[in-house]
Amino acid sequence: MNINSNSNLTFPVSRTTIFTDDVDKSLVFWQDILGFTIAIEAKIPNPGASEIVGFNCELLEVTVLSNFNSTIGNVGLAKIINPQITLDKIKISKNISIGETCLVIRTENLKTILSKLKRINANIISFPTKLELPIEEEVWEMFVRDPNGILVNLSHHGKW
Repeated sequence: MNINSNSNLTFPVSRTTIFTDDVDKSLVFWQDILGFTIAIEAKIPNPGASEIVGFNCELLEVTVLSNFNSTIGNVGLAKIINPQITLDKIKISKNISIGETCLVIRTENLKTILSKLKRINANIISFPTKLELPIEEEVWEMFVRDPNGILVNLSHHGKW
């Protein structure tokens, strides 16, 4: 492969990993509300765990969630066990921040998901809004935060 060419040097994003201190609470959001399924559960021992996070820890517990048995677009949940440093927590806000990452997830079931989000008192940033786009199908989108503060954009294509 010629690295000076205009061709892609990487593949599509396979996984976004969210560092959490509460995997069970995260699973309620990602598995019970959004319908992801567990594809992989693993414990990464040392020295690999400490080397990949850049500081000493006991191990890294990883859960990879998938939809439709896909190898792309997956969500990972990672818990660092006994970190030898104090881990910072991101500030969870109702506002969207410059430089913040947002996971965009397409769905045909936004009404059902919204009902489930309300039942768990999720941190809903905005309710479904119909967007005026230069395409034929209707697009409804909303923003919500997962239990770790990750911004998630749910995108419903089709009639509401």
